[in-house]
Amino acid sequence: KSECSVLRMFEIILELGMIHFPTELGFVFHQSWLGVGSHIQRSTSVFHDFSSKYGIERVTKIVHDQIISTLRPNNSITRQHLLFAAATNDNICLDGLYILFRSDPIALIAESSASS
Repeated sequence: KSECSVLRMFEIILELGMIHFPTELGFVFHQSWLGVGSHIQRSTSVFHDFSSKYGIERVTKIVHDQIISTLRPNNSITRQHLLFAAATNDNICLDGLYILFRSDPIALIAESSASS
């Protein structure tokens, strides 16, 4: 498959994941435990795998755009809600938190101040 079609497929899967599981960040930042016998290790996330293969900037832009789309005013989910959900979920890697912070730190601070 061409690189564009694979990235488009990633975008569609992320979009559906964010619609149905926004507090899981569409599962693209999830890591799981893999183990054989006594050798247990954490796997990489889908985000990490795609970033390694197709470039961090391209994949981050896709994820960022989808997060912004999920946070539209008619949606009940806030950036603060997503951040809290990601920060308290042991299965979400730090890349997910980083992208949430990086997407609009001023808005996050404003949301925090408004809810206080």
